[in-house]
Amino acid sequence: DMEVDSTENEVASIALHPLTIVHMSDQFTRITCGGSPLAPDAPVVGLLFGSVDESKALQIRDADDIPTELSDTTKVQVDLHRAVFPQHTVVGWYRVSGAGDEPTPSDLQISQQLKQHYAPSSAFCFCLLQVTDQDQKPSSALSIGDGPSTMQEELPINLYELHTVDGNSILLGLSNWQLETSEPERIAVERVMKEQPPDAAKTNAYTTQMKSMQHSL
Repeated sequence: DMEVDSTENEVASIALHPLTIVHMSDQFTRITCGGSPLAPDAPVVGLLFGSVDESKALQIRDADDIPTELSDTTKVQVDLHRAVFPQHTVVGWYRVSGAGDEPTPSDLQISQQLKQHYAPSSAFCFCLLQVTDQDQKPSSALSIGDGPSTMQEELPINLYELHTVDGNSILLGLSNWQLETSEPERIAVERVMKEQPPDAAKTNAYTTQMKSMQHSL
């Protein structure tokens, strides 16, 4: 039988907030539609921000397109995010991929490096957001009118956490997560989903609006 470690920083549950999905989707749209200085086929990756609450639930509240490389520039970007949202810490990272994609050895290596740097003694997740094709925005799967359980079932998202199995580090798929939203978040996301801005200028505008809404939550 496989022996899976039981880490001290294991969380009781994980709550993924919809603004996280919106920001990952926005980054994907900007890159693939030419609204970014990056090439259309550039990797869509970034950091996840949030906190662990008193009930040991990991709250993943935001995603920011900050590079996964550890550098002085990255440190400045993380510090700027935390200056706006001081209650946030880096709780993971994400990658937007094709449908059916699985975590790669590179994902495992990046997860190990980032956890050691940002969260050596606390929970740290890897989020894989999948898209079916280049014409479908990943956020299009988000149906705000449905209940939280339905929204989770429809979302092409998988969350993973670093564990040691038989002495080897792996990314273990998590099932103890749910989509959680407040009424202000629900209204903000619903408005963004209706707008679906076609160009980068509008995309940047609605991202700013979403940030403002989150700051008021």
